[in-house]
Amino acid sequence: MVVRFRYALHAGFYQGMFIQEGGSTLIVRDLSPKNLSSIYWTVGTAFSCFIAVLAGLIPWMLIGWTIHLPHPALVVICTGVAILLSLAGLVVTLVATSFILIGWVGCVSFCRKMGAPQTYQLGSQTTLKLDGFVLSITHPDQQETVFDLNLLDVKDQHHLLSMLRKYWLDAEHPWNPRLGEEIEAVLKEVDHFTMLV
Repeated sequence: MVVRFRYALHAGFYQGMFIQEGGSTLIVRDLSPKNLSSIYWTVGTAFSCFIAVLAGLIPWMLIGWTIHLPHPALVVICTGVAILLSLAGLVVTLVATSFILIGWVGCVSFCRKMGAPQTYQLGSQTTLKLDGFVLSITHPDQQETVFDLNLLDVKDQHHLLSMLRKYWLDAEHPWNPRLGEEIEAVLKEVDHFTMLV
């Protein structure tokens, strides 16, 4: 997953992270640092499930030890308890193993989509939302892309926001009624930062 993300960063650097094609087509790569935390949590969850698989198998070793106890009553009682614990451990092992297998299947899809270019047509079904310097783009048929504007230089931020404002103003039916206010607020911050520099 880390190699895939590094490849996506390389492709974003050389091919572009946010590309405008034609009149109203946007090609966006989600190269947010939050992808690294997703990788961390995915690996951490897989490791936790692996530990649960091993912990579920530990009671099976107890059965071999209980057979060698000195008193026959202890052998029967401890072996019975060990068998019950082994059955409970087997359930834990099977559940954790199924989570690991499901995670592997999901990991393949996650790796393919991480940092891959997503194409959006600006129109009534595409929703753009600005939360500070984070642009979210959603469309019913595609996954949501979260784009951190801090990944761009100030000049590119200004160009992108101006372009989005122009498309928003030119649309017959604005796709997001509040987008204009959000763009204006971020543009003020960008302009203020530009003046300071």
